[in-house]
Amino acid sequence: MNFLKYPRIRLIFVFVFLSFALLYQFYFKRKTTRYIPVKNAIYVSPSGGEITHSRKKYQTIPLQEALDKAIAPAAIFLFPGRYEGTWQLKNKKANEKQPISIQSAHDAIISGSEACLTISDSEWIFVEFLEFQDCQGDTALQIHQSQNIYANELSFKKTTNAISISGLTSENIVIEKNQIKDSDSFVKAHSPAGNLVLRKNQIQKVKTAFHLIGQLQPLKNIQIQENILEKAEDSFLKTQGSLLNLWVSKNQVFSANHIFFFDETRGGKFYLFSNVGKARSPSSSIFKWNSQQSSFNNPVYIFHNTWFFEQKYIAAQSPNQLLRHYNNVLQANSSSGEVISPQSWHSSFRFDYDLINFPKPNFLLKEAWKNAVSGEAKFISLQERNFSQRSESPGIDSGISLKFFSWESQFYGKAPDLGAFEGGSFVKGPAYHKL
Repeated sequence: MNFLKYPRIRLIFVFVFLSFALLYQFYFKRKTTRYIPVKNAIYVSPSGGEITHSRKKYQTIPLQEALDKAIAPAAIFLFPGRYEGTWQLKNKKANEKQPISIQSAHDAIISGSEACLTISDSEWIFVEFLEFQDCQGDTALQIHQSQNIYANELSFKKTTNAISISGLTSENIVIEKNQIKDSDSFVKAHSPAGNLVLRKNQIQKVKTAFHLIGQLQPLKNIQIQENILEKAEDSFLKTQGSLLNLWVSKNQVFSANHIFFFDETRGGKFYLFSNVGKARSPSSSIFKWNSQQSSFNNPVYIFHNTWFFEQKYIAAQSPNQLLRHYNNVLQANSSSGEVISPQSWHSSFRFDYDLINFPKPNFLLKEAWKNAVSGEAKFISLQERNFSQRSESPGIDSGISLKFFSWESQFYGKAPDLGAFEGGSFVKGPAYHKL
């Protein structure tokens, strides 16, 4: 029977076909191809001149000329190609409603022997949808003495430092949804004023993911959230100098020498919660302090995390830290060795209500873990990276209710679960509070 000979059925068929075509065009296709801006657009190609793209002609100019002539609001649009050189955007003062953006649809590769792209003395700049490759200088994207800079959905391959932030006045920097592979560090921040947001980045293979330095002035108000790190030869987070108000939450680190490396670090408060991390070798650790100069005068709160390690949890040289440590899951791969050595312990520490699968060190029998739960956590699937615990796991309903600011523990059973997850989702934790 030929249904298409009936007018109503033909009309329905045409409607369904057009609906799917529109859905493909505006949803599926736009996930991989950005639109070409029209309003306030400055078109760029590697050599400049007239080009044809998607059967349409565009008049383009070289990249540096576009960076020099841009006046807010402006959309600097890079057509596909390889942009070899050192590019600089200087003294561009845009605003929130009329920013300057540097973007591409796809296949625009920035490469060079020095800093590939430098943004200096500028405000309200968006850098989006570009690929940085083989930048052999100190950094691929340099942000210096600038404010309100957004680096979004960028790709970095084979660079030294993917993104560097410097200058005492640099602040309000958002680095989000980027991808990086085969580089020394992802983000290196040297003494900016602060207000950094580093979130939802995919990090494949680096030496150090985030390197934060507060030497010339305190570095304050940092959020590191929802990043995924596959492998770090050194650390997920390395800090030096004075840091104030650091929030690290909902990150997943699958292999690192040290998850946190506090190297001569001062300051606080730090909030580390709802993270999953694995230290990869017997000499590795979750936390490391490298010097007796590491001393916090404000607490470091470590709660609702899930940590995997071989033997060492904290490696330190006589640290003086105000650690507050609750509702975590600590899973050692070996019962031998010192999980926490006497040299790593300080009388200011407060450890309790954790799930541990190793014997309590003798020197801690009276000082810590009075309400700790002993045993192996029973996860839903380590192979599939599902770190929620099964109902029979000893970490279920075994925690203590916590309160930070206006947030209080929310849980499904008689008490909070231990570790980074509650009811199949990351523990929400307190909302970020800015100094």
